[in-house]
Amino acid sequence: MRTLFFILFAFFLQNAHANVAYVTGRIKNATAGERVELYIPHHYIDNEASDYKVELNNALQFEIYAQVTEPQIGFLLYGQDQITVFLEPGDSLFVKADMFQFPLGVEFGGKAGANNKFLREFSKIQLLDYNEFNNVRFKVGQWWFPLETPVNETMTNLQRNDFIGWANEQQQSAFKAYDIFMSEHPNALSTGFREWLEAEIIFQRAYHLLMYGAVYKNRYQLTDDYFDFLSEIPMVVNALGSEAYRQFLQVFMAFKQTKAGADGEYFAGQYQLAGNVLEGKPLAWVRSEIIRMAFSSDHFREILPHYLDFLRNSTYPEYESKLTALYERTSRFAPGMRTPPFAGKDVFTSILFSNSSLQGRVIYLNFWASWCGACVKKMDFFKEFSTELDNAGVTIINISIDENETFWLDALAETRYSGYHILAKTYPEQALAATFGVDAVPQYFIIDAQGNISQKPYSNQPNEIMTRLLQVAKGK
Repeated sequence: MRTLFFILFAFFLQNAHANVAYVTGRIKNATAGERVELYIPHHYIDNEASDYKVELNNALQFEIYAQVTEPQIGFLLYGQDQITVFLEPGDSLFVKADMFQFPLGVEFGGKAGANNKFLREFSKIQLLDYNEFNNVRFKVGQWWFPLETPVNETMTNLQRNDFIGWANEQQQSAFKAYDIFMSEHPNALSTGFREWLEAEIIFQRAYHLLMYGAVYKNRYQLTDDYFDFLSEIPMVVNALGSEAYRQFLQVFMAFKQTKAGADGEYFAGQYQLAGNVLEGKPLAWVRSEIIRMAFSSDHFREILPHYLDFLRNSTYPEYESKLTALYERTSRFAPGMRTPPFAGKDVFTSILFSNSSLQGRVIYLNFWASWCGACVKKMDFFKEFSTELDNAGVTIINISIDENETFWLDALAETRYSGYHILAKTYPEQALAATFGVDAVPQYFIIDAQGNISQKPYSNQPNEIMTRLLQVAKGK
């Protein structure tokens, strides 16, 4: 009986820690009380990230118990520096460092020690850069995809065959380093790390080749046979923690749907396409991302039937939570829904207004910020047509989400944009951005003369928005 109890107790402990990674370490020459952080981005699962913050104890040691559900990378931060670490469920990682040598002089131990030793060397030869501010972005279809700045520079300087050769050489050098380490340290790397690493190598090449073809096709006059490499790429692998794999799947769907040229069904078309080329967990993840992007891009009605299909048929509920909150927020502002009440006072004229006082006019509710370049360009455009819009019965309300009121006022003083101007964080407009679920800009809403949310144009280009505003003003 006692034996059975201990077996059950051990089983309970094992499963209780199945999705936990234990990270501990010591930083020599540091000061007790200094902060160490472990940041684990898992947006691809639930639109969230975990940030574990601890302080060094008197022995200059720290320990962190982190939730990890997929083998993936995280970032260990100390002071102004960080190191990339690889963790998987059930891992233990010991980090030994010196304050004066961090992040260069770091040693790894524990169950995940070998994985991270090789990752450190691998990152040097693969030019891995996880800082999105060091990337440039290009639009494929209706979405934006990143490219590392050095890779983009290589793309702009190499013709087709030379770029293919460069991409192949990058992959070959990565696999060569991998093979050498495996021959010198057989069985040192975990299965989860090997699957992740192989996916990173394979799909980094595939992603770069596909982005080259999608972005620079016209520049280099690429013919369709350039994309023959896609037939050699495995579409279904067990490595969703690999950012390279996820990025490839997304740009592949966007590229294929754009090439099909099905206007008006961009996201719905990708949802169907995913079912033709994927299965299992990768299919569930891709479809969850397509739904998320559609909700975020105001294509609620287009994707709604597929969202309901996803909830009914997906066997991977871990991807549902990131969609539920978006659905609840987006559905409140779907076309035809009644606009929630709002009010404000223009900063220049002190005129009080509300959606009820503007009944009978079309409202262009524009959320922006002084630091948002895309927002400013759009507002410059609308300034030119302010008289035409006003005569057509359109009122522009600009709500800034600036935290710094001075920056906002300086931007307005430099260029007096059309319409009313209010700051979201000041009374009585304090809850306005939250009311409309705005946490990023540019964002806007069109409210018809009856006070209902109106359908937005498929494109978010300023001229398309203006055309739609004039249509709504005419009752179309």
